[in-house]
Amino acid sequence: MTLISWSDDLSIGVDTIDAQHQKLIDMVNDAYDAVFSGGDPDAAFDLIERMKAYALEHFAAEERMMEECGYPETGEHKQRHLQFLQEVFLFNRDKYKRDQLLEIFTFLSSWFKEHIRREDKAIAAFMTGSNE
Repeated sequence: MTLISWSDDLSIGVDTIDAQHQKLIDMVNDAYDAVFSGGDPDAAFDLIERMKAYALEHFAAEERMMEECGYPETGEHKQRHLQFLQEVFLFNRDKYKRDQLLEIFTFLSSWFKEHIRREDKAIAAFMTGSNE
């Protein structure tokens, strides 16, 4: 089962960042599939834990890229990353039961798609000098 399908509208045109976004999306899709194809919710939480760790690495790389190119909204973008991390680090086995996992996946799907399409594409547009 696929929750988020990679498409051109999610590509920001920076290969390393696009590859990282695709990996994050794959991790979310794997966790979603682990639960909603009749699998074990604990497997989903294991995958979500790995996604959290990878998100930290990805955000650090993205933030370095913003600083290196002098992106003027780096501080605000970092704040959005921090807010996301604060939210996802609340996801744990004790708080969420299988029927509540849909809430997690709805949040992840919506956040990634909107963040990439709006904020991350703005970074790429700044780097290339385009006004997409």
